[in-house]
Amino acid sequence: GQFAIKIDTEDKILELYEDNNYYSLPFYVQSDTTRPDMEIKIDGSDILDGDFISASPTIRIELSDPSELPITDTASVTLSINDTPIYYSDPARNDIVSLTNPKYVVEYTPTLDDGAYTLKVNGKDGAGNEVSPEDIVKKFTVSSETRLFNVYNYPNPFQTETYFTFKLPQIPDELKIKIYTIAGRLKD
Repeated sequence: GQFAIKIDTEDKILELYEDNNYYSLPFYVQSDTTRPDMEIKIDGSDILDGDFISASPTIRIELSDPSELPITDTASVTLSINDTPIYYSDPARNDIVSLTNPKYVVEYTPTLDDGAYTLKVNGKDGAGNEVSPEDIVKKFTVSSETRLFNVYNYPNPFQTETYFTFKLPQIPDELKIKIYTIAGRLKD
């Protein structure tokens, strides 16, 4: 493109030379090539491959982009579970458009059977730049069985107090922790 500036277009100023009343300046508009960012959380947390999740998770995908272009296309975020696409029209999928970051949010609340799952997600901004050339892949397992996973305490051994960390596939109504001595006696 080119900017063209013309001064005294109505020729109201008496001038001997008018050739300096015109100026043109070329310009080039560079297209947006910056990749958008994507954050994927399941029940509010990042997961590692193989993690256990609940049978009714909330999968939240947030697409952010530094450009001023809005992201309004319902195909901006693609997702699939076990290679089955989850389209915009799916009743468990809720798409939210915003003019500020995150610019596009998908909340997907499926009901899943027990088993292993592979979630694939990708997204693109208003200029068509993809988050990644390859889909982002998250692998997880659904188990309706009440179980504890990755139980650790610190410090170990301990004398008066310790902290426990663990994962649960779903939140129970009640959880009790019993501590036994090395000899097998229940501590009070």
